[in-house]
Amino acid sequence: MIFLFLLLFVFALLAGLFDLPEVYVGIVFGLFILTYLYLALYPILFGKKVDKIIRALKKFKNPVYKFLYYMIQDEDSTAEKYLKKIRSPQRAYICKIMWLSKQDRFTEAMEVIPYIKEGKYKWYLTAGLALELDDFAIYKENKQRIKDDMLLFYLEVEELAKNGELKGAIEMLNKKTPSLRGMKLLTTVQQKKDLEKKLNNNL
Repeated sequence: MIFLFLLLFVFALLAGLFDLPEVYVGIVFGLFILTYLYLALYPILFGKKVDKIIRALKKFKNPVYKFLYYMIQDEDSTAEKYLKKIRSPQRAYICKIMWLSKQDRFTEAMEVIPYIKEGKYKWYLTAGLALELDDFAIYKENKQRIKDDMLLFYLEVEELAKNGELKGAIEMLNKKTPSLRGMKLLTTVQQKKDLEKKLNNNL
């Protein structure tokens, strides 16, 4: 990343010395910005190593990423501070449900559901919370609406865990992990860690 900034500095210096047309300068600066964004977002989108994805989350100033980082670190109070800074109402509601669910406050989390726009994320969150609250009718109703394979996979894992088949749920995650990248990989690894904690507590 530092090398990119050095290149930009050298180009800016040369552009001044040789009086390059503004259009060329604009193109180079535009390419620089795109390259910078690509490199910054690469771990989040395509990263293969969980530790690098987590470090990328920490570096971002965006409160959503900061919230996710501190949730992963089990620093719920710090995560709450960033939750309050999220400007997008929809993202804030989804993050609030995550925050409440992490503390097993599922009834409170369900009260936030009506504020989320209709769509796969609302159905997924509703199904997940309904499963935790033993409302299997609501769970099945919302699960049937979802067409996203990854979201359905996560629900099936949680359903296995809910039925006491923790080892089976962990095995499903282990088989899926090698094919995943970025945030999907991180989500799957975190879900596995949570299930392993439950399994160890049951021993």
